[in-house]
Amino acid sequence: MSRVNKDYPVLLTLKKMTEPTILLTALITLTGGLFRGAAGFGGAMVMTLPLSLLYPPQQAIVMVLILELVGPALIFRRSWQTVSQENGLIKAFATACLSCLLFLPLGIALQDILSQRVVTISMAATVLVCSLALLLPIKRQVSVSHRGVAFAGGLSGAMLGLTGIGGPPMVLYLLASQLDQPRVSAFLMLYVSLISLLMILASAAYFNISLFVIIATFGLIPVFFVGTMISSRYVHRLNPKIVRTLSLLLLCIANGAFLLSQI
Repeated sequence: MSRVNKDYPVLLTLKKMTEPTILLTALITLTGGLFRGAAGFGGAMVMTLPLSLLYPPQQAIVMVLILELVGPALIFRRSWQTVSQENGLIKAFATACLSCLLFLPLGIALQDILSQRVVTISMAATVLVCSLALLLPIKRQVSVSHRGVAFAGGLSGAMLGLTGIGGPPMVLYLLASQLDQPRVSAFLMLYVSLISLLMILASAAYFNISLFVIIATFGLIPVFFVGTMISSRYVHRLNPKIVRTLSLLLLCIANGAFLLSQI
C-alpha cells in the first residue's frame, strides 16, 4: 500500500466536500481557466499548488490534469496533422514521450516517499523557477535533436511525477529551438495531452484514486471553460506580450510568497 492510502484513508469523498471547500475549488478552477485563456498556458501552474493545500497532492494533480486535458482534446486532430507532416518531428515527439514515460515512475516514487509539505514546496519552486525562465528573452537558435528532446522529456517526466507540472522543460526547449510557432504549439499540445493522460492513469493505479474524484472533477469542467472563454474573449483587446508577462509575474509573486511562508 502506498503512503497516500495510509495518510489519507478516506481521501476525497462526498462527506469531505463541504460548501466552503466546493466554493474554493470552483474559484481555483475558474482562476486557472482565466489564466489559461489569457496567457495560453499555465492552468496547471495556477491550480496545482492551491488545490494541493485543499486535498492530498496525489488527488489534486489528477484533478488538474483532467481539467488541462479538456482544452487540447478539442483541437487534438489539428495538432496531430501539423506534427505528422514532418517525419523528423514525429520521431522527436516519440522520443520525448518515451523519455518522459521512463522517468515518470521516478517522480511518482518521490511523491509517495516525500511528505505533503515537501511536495507542495516542490510545486511552488517548480512554478517559480519556470515562470522566471519564461520571463527571460529566449533566442530561437537550437536545432531539435533526439538527445535534446530526450533530456527535456526525461526531466519533464520526473517533474510531472513529483509535482504534476511536467510541461515547462519541453516548453523552454522548444521555444529555444528553430521550430516555428505553429509547430511548437502543435507539438506541445500533443505532448502535454499524452503525458497528462499517462500521469492520470499512473496516479489512479498507484495511489488508488477513487472514481468519485474523477467524476467530481468532470463537474468542474464547465467552470474551467467559463474562465477560459471569458479571458480569451477579452484578452485580445490587450497587448498579448504584456498579458503574458503580467501573468508570469503574478505566478512568481504568489509562489514566491508561499515559499517564504514555509521558511
